[in-house]
Amino acid sequence: MKKIKSFTLVEILVATTIFAIVAVIASASSSMIISTTNKSDDLSKSEVCVRQVYDFVRAAISSSDSNMRFYPAELAGTSRFQLKLFGDVPPENEASFPAIAYFVSSEKFRIIHKLGDSFFLSDELEFNKNLSTYYNVSSSKKIHSDDCSFFIPSPAPISGYDFVKPFTITRNQNIQMGDLTKSENRSYLIHLKDIAYRSKQGGEDVVTMSEAWESKIFSRLDLVISESLKSL
Repeated sequence: MKKIKSFTLVEILVATTIFAIVAVIASASSSMIISTTNKSDDLSKSEVCVRQVYDFVRAAISSSDSNMRFYPAELAGTSRFQLKLFGDVPPENEASFPAIAYFVSSEKFRIIHKLGDSFFLSDELEFNKNLSTYYNVSSSKKIHSDDCSFFIPSPAPISGYDFVKPFTITRNQNIQMGDLTKSENRSYLIHLKDIAYRSKQGGEDVVTMSEAWESKIFSRLDLVISESLKSL
């Protein structure tokens, strides 16, 4: 009678162990590839978020009325703004604001403002030369897509970033225009700095704010605007 060959118990256990190890490695590699791909997609989207705001602000300032300066704006309450003078910023200091106003004509302007984790654009407002005027903004629209979030919490404050007031005004020391004791001869820089991450995809949460910070899945927004020359 012909003897039937079969595997021993030891051989079966060794083969099972090897198969389990290979399966675990394959699963881990697959998870790592998916995680890396998702992270790359989220980072790419955060770059899109930054570009949307950058391009919008850049285009708005470039197309603003040439006879009117654009102004920083301070928030008073939840939807009221007051325009501020550049001359109020002392030469040795800087001031931060939640918004800037740019003029579509000599009599009308719009406000780009940060509220929560988003940037908004107001409807057109009638300009009043009395700068103590408060302007009510009843209607605004986002200037970026809904899955963008411009607020990143961290264990400690992030140097150079103010998520409530992202527009910083400083004196431009590189431009001299006559008597600098007169505010109209001074030049100022508006520096817009913020951080964006991809918060949603198709209505579903992608990552939390903390995860975005810990995993470094975010992009930095950095735009400098010359107030006097309107150059970028």
